[in-house]
Amino acid sequence: RWRHLGMRLPVRHSAVGGLVQRMRSTSTTTIGVAATDAKTALKATLNLPQTTLPMRATPSVTEPPMCSHLSRGVYAWQRNNRANAPLFVLHDGPPYANGELHMGHLLNKVLKDIVNRHKLLRGHRVEFVPGW
Repeated sequence: RWRHLGMRLPVRHSAVGGLVQRMRSTSTTTIGVAATDAKTALKATLNLPQTTLPMRATPSVTEPPMCSHLSRGVYAWQRNNRANAPLFVLHDGPPYANGELHMGHLLNKVLKDIVNRHKLLRGHRVEFVPGW
């Protein structure tokens, strides 16, 4: 039944209708076996993706090697593979020169990172020079 409308769902026209009808018609003595068979049969009809990813994330284990690879690996890769590419250098200004930290500092760093990544994806050799 569609509880909120008070209407009955036309089960016999759906792909799972026969399975639901069989589940309703089983006797109470075999309901445990029939329910298990019904779950297995219903599970076989699902088209779920197969993945090799672990079911649990362990960031304390996976993050440190990934961060070191992403921060140092890109520049080493550029030196090896993009020696003749056009050079793009972005000089970052002094860190937090105008008072206390605020959202403008975050916006500044994010925009500079976006520009560097854009140039990297466009085939440039990117160098980011932080500091003064």
